[in-house]
Amino acid sequence: MPIAADATFDSHTEEHNAKCHPDTRVDLLRDISEWADSPEGKPIFWLSGMAGTGKSTVSRTVAELFSKRGALGASFFFKRGEAERGSAALFFTTIAAQLVLKLPKLALSIRTALDADPLLHRKALGEQFSKLILEPLANVHEARTLVVVVDALDECHGDDNIKRIIHLLSQLKDSRLCIRAFLTSRPELPIRLGFTQIHGRYQNIVLHEISAPIIEHDIGAFLSHELGRIREDYNNSMPEDMQLPSDWPGEIILGDLVRIAVPLFIFAATLCRFIDDDLVGDPQSQLEKVTQYLETTAGTGLERLGATYLPVLNQLVAGTVGPTRSRLLGELRDIVGPIILLAEPLSVSSLSALLNLRKGMITGKLNLLHSVFNVPSKIDSPVRMFHLSFRSFLVDQEHTHEFSINERQYHANIVDGCFRIMNDHLRRDICELGVPGARQSEIGASEVETHLPAHARYACLYWVHHLEQSEVRDLDRALVFLQAHLLHWLEALCLLGKAYDSITMVHSLKALVEPGTVIQTLLHDANRFILSCISIINDFPLQLYSSAIVFCPAESIVRKLFIGETSMEVYFNQGELQWGACLQTFEGHTGTVCSVVFSPDGNLLASASFDTTVKLWDKTGVCLQTFEGHTREVRSVVFSRDGQLLASASDDMTIKLWDRTGACLQTFESQKSRFSAGHTDTVNLVIFSPDSQLLASVSNDETIKLWDMTGTCLQTFVGHTCRVSSVAFSQDGKLLVSVSEDDKTIKVWDRTGACLQTFKDVVGYTQSVVFSPDSQLLASASTSKTIKLWDRTATSVCRQTLRGHTNWVSSVAFSQDGLIASASSDRTIKLWDHGGRCLQTLVGHDGWISSVTFSSDGLVASASGDRTVKLWDRTGVCLRTFRGHTRQATSVAFSSDGLLLASGSADKTVKLWDKRYTCLPTLRGHTHEVTSVTFLPEGLVASSSYDETINLWNFQGACVHTIATIGWIEHLWADSPGILHTNVGAIVLGSTTQASAQSQQPQWKGYIIEGKGTWITCNRKDILRLPPDYRPRRSAVAGTMVAIARSSGKVIVLKFADRAAT
Repeated sequence: MPIAADATFDSHTEEHNAKCHPDTRVDLLRDISEWADSPEGKPIFWLSGMAGTGKSTVSRTVAELFSKRGALGASFFFKRGEAERGSAALFFTTIAAQLVLKLPKLALSIRTALDADPLLHRKALGEQFSKLILEPLANVHEARTLVVVVDALDECHGDDNIKRIIHLLSQLKDSRLCIRAFLTSRPELPIRLGFTQIHGRYQNIVLHEISAPIIEHDIGAFLSHELGRIREDYNNSMPEDMQLPSDWPGEIILGDLVRIAVPLFIFAATLCRFIDDDLVGDPQSQLEKVTQYLETTAGTGLERLGATYLPVLNQLVAGTVGPTRSRLLGELRDIVGPIILLAEPLSVSSLSALLNLRKGMITGKLNLLHSVFNVPSKIDSPVRMFHLSFRSFLVDQEHTHEFSINERQYHANIVDGCFRIMNDHLRRDICELGVPGARQSEIGASEVETHLPAHARYACLYWVHHLEQSEVRDLDRALVFLQAHLLHWLEALCLLGKAYDSITMVHSLKALVEPGTVIQTLLHDANRFILSCISIINDFPLQLYSSAIVFCPAESIVRKLFIGETSMEVYFNQGELQWGACLQTFEGHTGTVCSVVFSPDGNLLASASFDTTVKLWDKTGVCLQTFEGHTREVRSVVFSRDGQLLASASDDMTIKLWDRTGACLQTFESQKSRFSAGHTDTVNLVIFSPDSQLLASVSNDETIKLWDMTGTCLQTFVGHTCRVSSVAFSQDGKLLVSVSEDDKTIKVWDRTGACLQTFKDVVGYTQSVVFSPDSQLLASASTSKTIKLWDRTATSVCRQTLRGHTNWVSSVAFSQDGLIASASSDRTIKLWDHGGRCLQTLVGHDGWISSVTFSSDGLVASASGDRTVKLWDRTGVCLRTFRGHTRQATSVAFSSDGLLLASGSADKTVKLWDKRYTCLPTLRGHTHEVTSVTFLPEGLVASSSYDETINLWNFQGACVHTIATIGWIEHLWADSPGILHTNVGAIVLGSTTQASAQSQQPQWKGYIIEGKGTWITCNRKDILRLPPDYRPRRSAVAGTMVAIARSSGKVIVLKFADRAAT
C-alpha cells in the first residue's frame, strides 16, 4: 500500500522545522488538549489562520504532544507543490498505515480489504476511507482516544477533495474507538464550505484573531528564547573578549523586532535563522543588517516582507557595484527564480540538469540562503522553501526591488530545460520492459526512477504548466517535440501514474494556439487519440504502441506520425477512417449502466448502474466518487439545478439524496415518511423540481410520489393501473406528467395529487414524455417508432447479404464444395450458393434451430429447440430424426468420415448417433448446458459447456480428460491432430488425450482471445488490449487471424504478422 512517507510530523523532511516554545501558545494548546480529553469533544478541531501565523508550528507541537502521551493516531502534513504531499491521493493510505502501527488489530481487516482489491489505493476517497479506516476501526473495542493531526489542508489539490476529506473525517465519531481529527488551514472558501456541511461536528479557533497581547507575548517569548540560544552558542565558541553581552540584543531591539513581526511568526523564524547563519557573519553583524530595514519598513503583515528577506538577499551582493553587482544579481536570479517557481521541489542534482548549471555554482549560492531555504546536505535531496511568503516577496510586481523575479521569463527558462531533458530521455519502452501487456501497477517505482530520473519526471509533468506561464510561448518548439515524442511523453506519464493528466495538459495547450495552425490540428487529433485509449494506457502503458495505434482511425495524424513505432504488425479490415462521434468510453461499473446525466455546468457526469452504485466522473473519465448505499440495482440518477446535489432511484424501493462528496444526506423510504408510506416496489425514475426544492419519483407500485428535501412524502399520485416509467415537471413546477407503459396512458397532475387529464390508448411502449415550454403541449416517444404531440387544451464493404429468414440467424456453415447453410429461429434451414441465391429451404423442426453443419459427403445435420437432431439431404428431404435429448439440442457435428453424429444439449449431455437411428452411449459429466461439440482426429469427441470446461470423450462414453477454461467456449472444431480450435483460440492437446482424473489448464497455442474478451494474447503473453467497442459478442480464431463480431453488428478481422508475437 503506497504512502506519502514524508508527510508525517516526525519524518526526516519535517525534522528541523520549528515547534512551539514552551512559553508560547499556552492557552491554545490547553484548549486543544481539553478538546481531545473531553467525552463531549467534537470530532474535529479546526485551527485556521492567515499565511505566516504559525499554524504548522502548532500542528507539529500538537502532534508531538499527543505522540508523547501515546494518543497520536496519525499525522499528515500537506505541502503544495510536492507530489505525494500536495494531493489527497495517498492521504488515507498514509493515515491507515500509521493507525496500524498504533492499533495492530487493524492489520487483518486492512489486509483483507487490499487482498480483495489490490488497487484500493487508487479508488475514490470515500471508498478508501471506508475500507481502510472506518470498517477496520469498527472491529476494535478499546476505551481510548486517538488524535489524527492534519496540517495545511488548504494546500491539498482540488476543492472537492478538501471538502470530501472534511466530511469523511467528521464520520470518525461513528467508530467504536474514539478518533478525533485536528486540522489546520488558511480560512479559504472551499475549507469554509466543507465545514458548513458538517455543522455541529467541529470546534474552531481563528489563529490571527487571538488577542494581540497574547500573540505579542508569544512572539516575544519565541524571539527571546531563540536569540538567547544563539547568544549562548556563539559565546561558547568565542574568546571572552569577543563574546556578546549577556543581555544581547537588548530590550529595545527585542521590542522592535516583536512589533514588526506581529502577527507573523514567519518573520520571527526567518530572522532567527538569518542571525544564526555563521556562514555569512556573526550574530551582531547579522542583526545589524536586519535593524537597518526596521526604520524604512511600513505597513502591516505581508507588506513588511522586505524587512524579513532583504537582509538575507543583500548579503550575496554586499559591497559590490556596477557590472559585478549586476552579474551577481543575474546569477542569483537564475538559481533562485526557477527554484521558487517550481511546481514541486528538486534537488541540487536535478536543478543542475534542469538549469544547465554546475552543481557547485548552485550549492555556493544556496549555502548563503539557509535562512529561507531548507538546503539538505545531500545533493540528491530536494531543496525546499521554508515559507511561501518568500516567493510572494520576489514576484510581487507592486513592491519591486533589485532581487525581483520576472516570473514569465523564468518560466520560459524552465520550459527550455524541460524540452532539452525530454528530448534526451524519452523513447519507446522507456523502462525496457519488452512486454506489451505490462501493467503499470506492477512496474516498480525504483525501475521507473532509474530510467526516468527526478529532473526527467519533473519535465514530463510540468512543461505545459511552465509554458502556460511563460513570457514567450515557444509553440514551434512544442510542435517539434510533440511530432517526435508525443507517444513517448504519454508513456512517461502512464509510468508515473499520471495518464489522465495528459488530457488536461493537451486542453491547456489547445488554449494557447491559434485555430487552423499545424499545432492546433495536431493537438485536436492528440486529444481524440488520448480520450479513445486513456482507460487502456492508464493501466497498460505500452499499449500505446499496439492497441492505441491499431484501433486509431487511418487518417489520424497521430497514427500517421507513429505507425512506425507499433510493437506489432496488424492488418485490420473495416477500421475507421476518421474519428467518430464517441469521444471517450468510461469504464468502472461492474453491471449494466442504465442512467447517465451531465451536471448543469457540463463539467461532471453521474451514472447509475445495476452494480448498486452511482459514480461521479469528470470529463477526462476519472471516477471522482463512488456513491455506495443502495442495496439493489440503481435505475436513475439526476443532478439538482445548481449541480451540488444528486438523487438516485433504486430497485431497493428507496430514493437517496447525495452531495458531490459522496455523502448520503437523506434516504427517502417508508420509515422516513410522516404522512404517507414510501414506495413498495422498484423506483424507476427520480427528478428534481425546477427550483430543486422537491423530488418526484415513479415506481412499479403504480404511483408517483412528491417529496421535500427532508425525506417527507408530501403527496402520492394514484391513478395508473400498471408500473409508472417516467415523470416530468412543467417549467413552472406546478404540473407533473407521468407515463405508464403497461396501461398505455399519460396523465397530467397538479401538485395536490389531482389528475387533470388522461391520454389513453398510447400505441407501443412510451419511453419518454416532456412538456413544451408553455406547458400546453406534450411530446411522447414510443417503441411504435413514432413521436406524438398532444394538445393539453383539447380532449468496410459487405460482399453479400443473404436475405430470406424471417427471424434471427443462429448458425452458419460451409460445405466443402462452397455451399452455405444457415439456421434460424424461424424454424428453417436455408441452403445458399456463394452468389447469395437461396437454393433450398429445409422445413420440419418445431422449434428454433441452434446449429447446422455439413458432412463430408454433403448431408446436412441440424439441432433444434424442439429437442431433436435432424439429418437432411440437399433437396430438403429429412432423412432421419434423432430423438433422446430432454431439452433443446444446441450443437451438432459430423465425424470426419460422415458416419457418426454428435449432438450437445441444454440437458447437459452429449449424444453419439450413427446414421441408422442408433444412439450410442450418452456422454454425461457437464454440469451446465453444452454449447458445442466436435470430433477429433484422435478418435475422440470434444464438448464445451457453460460450466467453463471442455471434456474429451471416447466412443464408449468415458470422459478421458477435462480442460478448465476461463469463461465458456461457444464453438469448437478440429482439423488436425493435437490441436483443438475454439472461438477464442487454439488449444494444444498433447498428452491431454490420455485419461486423467483431474481437470487441467489448457495449453493455448498462438493467438487467442482471453480475459473475457479484453485481451488478444500470443503464446500466453498479452499483446493487444481490445477497447470496449471492439470486445467481441462472438469471435473466431484461425492461425494468425482473429475475427470479432462487435455489438454494433460489424465484423472485423485482425491479421497478425509473425513478428507480432515476439
